[in-house]
Amino acid sequence: MSIFYGIACVLSIIMLVAYFFVDKKREKGLMFLFVSILVCNTGYFILSLSRILTLALIGNAIAYVGNVFLPFFMLMLILDVCKIKHSKVLNYILISVGIVILFIATSGGYLPIYYKEVSLEIVEGGAKLVKEYGPLHILYFVYLFGYMASMVAVLIYSMAKKKLTSKMHASFLCVIVFGNILVWLIEQFVPNEFE
Repeated sequence: MSIFYGIACVLSIIMLVAYFFVDKKREKGLMFLFVSILVCNTGYFILSLSRILTLALIGNAIAYVGNVFLPFFMLMLILDVCKIKHSKVLNYILISVGIVILFIATSGGYLPIYYKEVSLEIVEGGAKLVKEYGPLHILYFVYLFGYMASMVAVLIYSMAKKKLTSKMHASFLCVIVFGNILVWLIEQFVPNEFE
């Protein structure tokens, strides 16, 4: 399992480095998206290598830093590609909500609000957190659902208002958004040992 996370981490580094060679405009949103992916994968890699609960929780917290802000950067990119103006206030509100969700999600092992109990288990040579969810765990799903619904709404609005310049752009964005939703749904409903 650690090998899988290590490969994902290396690929994330390669993608981030490639971004600097490919994107001459230096789109900050795209860069932050790649950084978020790298942070997620680094956290999962640290977690998988952990042999003590404290280090596993640190790895989990690092992964959540990337996971919490990844949907924000995706939504901002989609808004930009669809040429939909939004206020800076929206950015501040969404970042503030993300910080609150991050605090809740990284409280495991310290406060019983996200995980009531958490322990470490070694599965196929890699560490895995065994979690009993707490009362505020549902907020992370609400948070993700809000972003997913927003992305879909932006795409539908953009196609209805013909804000996208080509059908290829629209198709590409739909594949990305619905692909992410599908992967998330599979992860939720298909039993697996991976995050």
